[in-house]
Amino acid sequence: MTIQAGDLMSVTDGDEPEVGVWRGHPGVVVDVALDADGKPWDVSVALVAGPSISGVPSAFEQIEESDYRARGSRIIAGVHPVEDRPIGPYVAAPGHEWPHRP
Repeated sequence: MTIQAGDLMSVTDGDEPEVGVWRGHPGVVVDVALDADGKPWDVSVALVAGPSISGVPSAFEQIEESDYRARGSRIIAGVHPVEDRPIGPYVAAPGHEWPHRP
């Protein structure tokens, strides 16, 4: 999979409510670290209404802009990005605003 800054991704792992990260949480790639063969080994993603996180490429999946917007809107509304359940009120901490594509 080719990953570059500006790509829209979502978190594939489980929920981590203590840090405000949810399975399916959308975000924008801000940096990609490549290995000696030019393959990505670490991806940094600025999440909608959440922190910036990094991980191995398999911790994320590429999504369409429509999914990015729909899931981000759900988080802002206090609803899980891919499940029909509340996750609590949205509170914008500094640096946790909605990231826009570069």
